Amino acid sequence: MHDLALYRKYRPKTFKEVLGQDHIVKILESSVKANKVSHAYLFIGTRGTGKTSVARIFAGSIEVSTNDLYEIDAASNRGIEDIKELREGARVMPFDSKYKVYIIDEVHMLTKEAFNALLKTLEEPPEHAIFILCTTEPERGVWRIVPRSDGRGDSCHYHARRGAQRLHYSRGGMAGREGPSRPNSVAN
Repeated sequence: MHDLALYRKYRPKTFKEVLGQDHIVKILESSVKANKVSHAYLFIGTRGTGKTSVARIFAGSIEVSTNDLYEIDAASNRGIEDIKELREGARVMPFDSKYKVYIIDEVHMLTKEAFNALLKTLEEPPEHAIFILCTTEPERGVWRIVPRSDGRGDSCHYHARRGAQRLHYSRGGMAGREGPSRPNSVAN
């Protein structure tokens, strides 16, 4: 039997389990509670801050089934054909949810042509489609998304804070359950 990577084993599954991103969690929970869900979200932060995890949790909180949740790694699927396929799929109604959610991780890795095609989709999104774009490098043109994706006046962008998903050295924390306790030489 193989061991599951710690980041997968302890990936948060609810907003309550998300650490260090209270500012984002509070806004997302409020929008769900008020039934005011935007059509586009831009999550910005360094590697390991929980952008994709929060996107998945958000999709679950608006009751999107696994049939209607699409995760795209833009580092591997970065061409115009990939985005054309996404655009065609987004036009189709959800299978068994109110929404279809597209999480596009590392969106800054799209080619120029693919990025322009995505912008067109964000300008005129289907009513049932929600796009969550995650990036570690907003300076690579991603900021063009913000004004262009506001066609319905409801896009949002959030900055994830660094150090949000730290190991916890306590009996109940991840490190306490996985291995030896923190050595005395390691200070907070």
